[in-house]
Amino acid sequence: MRPRQYQRRQACDRCIQLKVKCVPVQDTRSCERCTRLCHSCIFPESPRPNSHRKSRLDALQEQVNKLVAELDTKKDSDKHAPYQPSKNQSYVAANKLHHHAQGRPEGKSICGADTDQDFISRGLFTLLECEELLAKFRAHKMPQFPFVVVPTQLGVPTLRQEFPFLLLCIITASLEHKPSLQHLMEHEVRKVIATRLVINMERNMDLLLGLLVHVAWYHYHWRTYHTQVYMLLQMAIMVVVALGLDKDGNLRMQTIPLDRKDMDQVEEQGDHWTSAGQRALLGCYYLCLKSSFFRRQLIIRRTEWIERCTTMLGQKAEYPTDLFLKTYIDIRSLAQISQSLFEGRVPSSTQGMNLQQLFGSTEMQQNRTEHLLRQYDLWDNWALRMEISAISVLVLGHALGRQKDFFQLRDTRELSSLTSSAYNTVTIFLTIPSTTFVHLPAASYNTLRYSLMVLSKLSLLFGRHLDIPEISKDNIRSLGLALVRKIGDLSQDDDVWANCKKVVGSMLLWLENTTSGLQHGESGLSSQGTVYSNEGTRGHNTEPSSWQNGWSAGIWEQMLEELTWLGPPAETRVSTGPLSSFS
Repeated sequence: MRPRQYQRRQACDRCIQLKVKCVPVQDTRSCERCTRLCHSCIFPESPRPNSHRKSRLDALQEQVNKLVAELDTKKDSDKHAPYQPSKNQSYVAANKLHHHAQGRPEGKSICGADTDQDFISRGLFTLLECEELLAKFRAHKMPQFPFVVVPTQLGVPTLRQEFPFLLLCIITASLEHKPSLQHLMEHEVRKVIATRLVINMERNMDLLLGLLVHVAWYHYHWRTYHTQVYMLLQMAIMVVVALGLDKDGNLRMQTIPLDRKDMDQVEEQGDHWTSAGQRALLGCYYLCLKSSFFRRQLIIRRTEWIERCTTMLGQKAEYPTDLFLKTYIDIRSLAQISQSLFEGRVPSSTQGMNLQQLFGSTEMQQNRTEHLLRQYDLWDNWALRMEISAISVLVLGHALGRQKDFFQLRDTRELSSLTSSAYNTVTIFLTIPSTTFVHLPAASYNTLRYSLMVLSKLSLLFGRHLDIPEISKDNIRSLGLALVRKIGDLSQDDDVWANCKKVVGSMLLWLENTTSGLQHGESGLSSQGTVYSNEGTRGHNTEPSSWQNGWSAGIWEQMLEELTWLGPPAETRVSTGPLSSFS
């Protein structure tokens, strides 16, 4: 902008001092009075005092400067003020996670976390390393657990600012190739949970999504799995309740708004309307139902809102995996209906089904999902393939825990379907490339473990009396040893794979001793170790002496009787006697 140009005044100095009229002489630089009196006539060029109003541009500039100063003052005060999360902030955070591609502006951390003290600032990871691990999570882990979706537009800087706990859990879950560092990061996760969730009493989407990721791959932390994972699930349920993600009131805590306007805003902008919030609700529901194999206290009732969430997400299909969310939920719902029917209860959840209709629904669900997998070229989604292969196991397997029910299974000719389902699930796992199965979530390993238990129980009950090849002693042994070899190829000194190898081997040892009927020391698997020569296990030393530690016959017997899973106890349980065989 050019400086303002000032024109010469219309009166000379003498006329100004005398306060008389100054009349300039044309074409000269003097006035009539000074010319007549022969005085020098001087016209000053200094500007007059600025008495006019400020221009509009100057006024606007002053307002901008004032607003900037106020904003800087507010930022300084916010650094020292205690954080008070609000319902609307949580909604903005959830929307930002899902709709960041639409160009929403970035701001201060939603959770109020101090990035100056996070694991990146302390030098545990560089930003480049975090970006690589985040890309690994998106490519290999996220499709196997579609309840937490991180858009590609969200990089590490944004996640670090807006969703620091989610980023921490993603980095931790992606460190399966470095067990010692992963163990260190798991302690970091615990500290953040203790500080933010317990001490600061925070409840937001960052914590919920991080908990879901942490629980989904918690089998990496196998030493504390049985003491921690169910507690973490209860915490996730608590956050779901606080955020009001279930509109039907099954998992909802009503807030007390200041006025009707606030209540309407919460209803219209609540987390339950966002795709991220709906996926999180379904993820919590799914993990609880999956864990109910071994902890029935975690069962959550399916509500109309959960059903509506699966429908809305499937219709929008913002990601290909959204199409299969309903499959994950429906399989577990069929399992609940099956349990109610076998126990003689007819709650509203059975939807008027009988056993024959249930068996038909199971087959339809499997065919529909396989068609969708092929249609959308997602046949390499191994977690979902294991899930649909194990439909009969998940829906009917619980019947083996009660004598009257497995007789009913045999009478309804569903025993063959159950056997094939369990056997195919294990064989599908054996076909998964080693570079892929390390990324499977804990739910897939629970399915594998449950299928192995069902096969073992069927082998004990019917293996010697029914001509079903899948549950013959030799087939069970071949499957088990193939699993030991596949997992053992990845195991290091003391990691999750070494533990899996020991558990499967211990189960094989107990099953071999039980089915052989020989006395201690005379079974086909002895404490000296045995080499089996069969397809997929040729020349592989099973080393059963290392399998025995921590897993007594009493533990396996109790787990097979009740079809539940117990962690290695501090003391050996007392055996209640061998399982009986029924023909």
